[in-house]
Amino acid sequence: MYNDESVLEQHHLAVAFKLLQDSNCNFIVSLNKKQRQLFRKLTIEMVLATDMSKHMSILADLKTMVEAKKVAGSSVLTLDKTDRIQVMQTMIHLADLSNPTKPIDLYSIWVKNIMEEYWRQGDRERDLGIDISPMCDRNNITIAKSQVVTKNYYKAKYINQ
Repeated sequence: MYNDESVLEQHHLAVAFKLLQDSNCNFIVSLNKKQRQLFRKLTIEMVLATDMSKHMSILADLKTMVEAKKVAGSSVLTLDKTDRIQVMQTMIHLADLSNPTKPIDLYSIWVKNIMEEYWRQGDRERDLGIDISPMCDRNNITIAKSQVVTKNYYKAKYINQ
């Protein structure tokens, strides 16, 4: 399904655009055709940016873009259309990773729900006899351990870059 590329994200997009076909859910009905096309394009770009398999390339692309702008000599980054989309993708990606920045009570609720989702996936993978995805094996990962791994690997890399 979806050419095995960003399957969850593409499913979310398909459901979202299907919902927009319902007149009770179509909040972009007043946009003209060109605006609807731009909305669709940007929505796809932003949702696909939440795919964690693209984490390192999103980071590398942003760093390359910023470095290229610095070489150009301007103290202010002037962003063209492509650069702005790249910055928006990075912001959406960071927002998707932002649970540890939330107040502890809210963070605790979210992390428990996320880990339960991962563990259910791991349980299903075990039942199917396939390799269990990273952080999805409830027998080998605790919530605390998962958060240390997540913080050290993802958040620290973004914040320190």
